[in-house]
Amino acid sequence: MRNKLVAIATLLFFFAFNSFSAESLFDKTKMDECFNLIYNYKLQEADSLATAEFKATSHERFIIDINIQWYNILSNVNKSENYKRITATFQALVKRSEKAKHPSQKDIFLILYSGIFKLRCDAYFNEKFKALDTYFKLLPNMKYVLKHSSDCEEFRLMAGMYNYAFGSIKEQHPILATSLIFFPKSDMTLGQTQLNQCLKSDFPVVKTEACYFLYKTRSELNKDYAKSEYLIETLNNQYKTNPLYAIELLKTSTILKSNAITKKEVVAIITGSRVLSQAQKNHFLETVEDI
Repeated sequence: MRNKLVAIATLLFFFAFNSFSAESLFDKTKMDECFNLIYNYKLQEADSLATAEFKATSHERFIIDINIQWYNILSNVNKSENYKRITATFQALVKRSEKAKHPSQKDIFLILYSGIFKLRCDAYFNEKFKALDTYFKLLPNMKYVLKHSSDCEEFRLMAGMYNYAFGSIKEQHPILATSLIFFPKSDMTLGQTQLNQCLKSDFPVVKTEACYFLYKTRSELNKDYAKSEYLIETLNNQYKTNPLYAIELLKTSTILKSNAITKKEVVAIITGSRVLSQAQKNHFLETVEDI
């Protein structure tokens, strides 16, 4: 009897650890194909599919467009113009939210999601004061999400990002943390748990964002390259035509001297791409040379 109970307990633990189910705000089947195209860097195909599937003012289209604009910035395509588009989208969503008495959960997620990309742009263009302004505009909706993180997997992702990033700052950079007194309390351990659950999602937006966020935070904030390499290696293996993931893996692999990927292999991914323009290829090849 005791052995049987142990076996049942072990099975239940295994199932709980290896599965995660949560309600989503979106119809995943319609968005999955678009994001598989985006993460494989087939941006024009993703844009065409989104135009056919979603209305221009839909939440789904906003999310897809922001991703395409961000990827274009990273590949040196109309960087200033795309930054302005992401900024304009975020500002318009904030104004709409301020006027709405009862914004929907989709509206709240969209503000936070667009705000994350706005922050990435602010950091990319070294706009520190704009980044601070973006943070404060996100606070009201972030407080809501932190209280309702179990409502849907998109909220769990946002809460996990906040808890892990700000919790990391609090634990590893206590002096810097004193400047965050106006921000909600964060819990790094809780954030890790939330993001680990997101890694088990079957929704590419949630799973990929959680994986890439953990990778960037661990490698750039925590300087824990040993624990970050497997995350970017996972993304590189899943999206083999994405030059960004290959380049990021090369950076980490070079630091660790792990040979997870070679410079020659990354160059082959870039030069062999059927979707990158020659200008994009040249941009990525220059990046590889600097590693």
